Amino acid sequence: MKNISLLSCCILLMYLTACDSSPVSQFKYKTQEQGIIVFKNESTNAESFRWEFGDSTYSEESNPAHQFAENGKYEVRLSASNGIDTSTSLLAIEVKNVVIKVPEPDFSYSIGDSGTVTFKDSSENAKTYQWEFGDGTYDRTPNPIHTYDKNGKYNVTLTASNGEKSKSIIATIEVSSIPLTTYVFYTTNTYVGQIEVYVDDVFIGNIKGSVESLPNPDDYRSVTYKGEPGRHKLSARAGGGRHEWPETYVNFVSGATKYHSFN
Repeated sequence: MKNISLLSCCILLMYLTACDSSPVSQFKYKTQEQGIIVFKNESTNAESFRWEFGDSTYSEESNPAHQFAENGKYEVRLSASNGIDTSTSLLAIEVKNVVIKVPEPDFSYSIGDSGTVTFKDSSENAKTYQWEFGDGTYDRTPNPIHTYDKNGKYNVTLTASNGEKSKSIIATIEVSSIPLTTYVFYTTNTYVGQIEVYVDDVFIGNIKGSVESLPNPDDYRSVTYKGEPGRHKLSARAGGGRHEWPETYVNFVSGATKYHSFN
C-alpha cells in the first residue's frame, strides 16, 4: 500500500507539473562594439515577446540585436506571453562603448523680401542648435526664419551639438532686400539762404532755395536722401555756421517717403 501511495503521489506531481504552462520570462545579453547588444531569449512557455530597451524603442523579435545611440544605463524589459498569461523580467545594463561622433554643422539660406532670410540646417550628428544672426539676436530651432532691420553684411554662426560635443560654422551673408527710406529735406523760410544738411553727422547736400509747399523729390531746391530704416540723427546749419538747427532724431521707415523742413 505504501508503494502504491508513493507511486500515486509521483504521478500526481508529474501531472501537475505538466499542466503548469504559465510563461516564464528570462534572458541574457552580450555586448558588442558601437553600442550593439545581442539579447538571448531563454523564456519558457511563451508564444510572443515584447522587448523594451529603455531608450523609448521596442522589438517583438524573439532574439533581437539592438544598437544604443548613447552611452549610459538602461533598464531592459522582456514581456513573454502565451496568449493568456504574461511574465515580465527586467535587467539593468550599462552601455559604454558608443563612440560619439563630432557634429558637422552646415546650412543653406535664401534671402527674401524686406530682409527676411530663411535658414535650412543640414548638419550631421547634431541634436541641438544655436544660431547667432550677427545682429545681436539668436535662435535655437533647426530651421529658423529671421528678419533683419538693416541692409548689410552679417556673420551668421551655427553651433551644432549632440550633448557631448559641439562644433561651429560661420558664414557671411549680405542682405540688400530691405527697401530704403526716401527723405526729402526742404525749407519754406526765404531768409536763411543755403542750408547744409547732415544725416548722422555726414553731409548729404545743400537746400538751395525755399518752397511754398511740399516739394517734389526731384526739385533742385530740396535735398533728397535715401537711407537705411531705423533711427537717425538730423542736423543742419546755414550762413557758414552762423545759424544752426538743434539736432533731432527721426525714425526712417522702410520703403517710405518722408519730408522734413528746416525753417
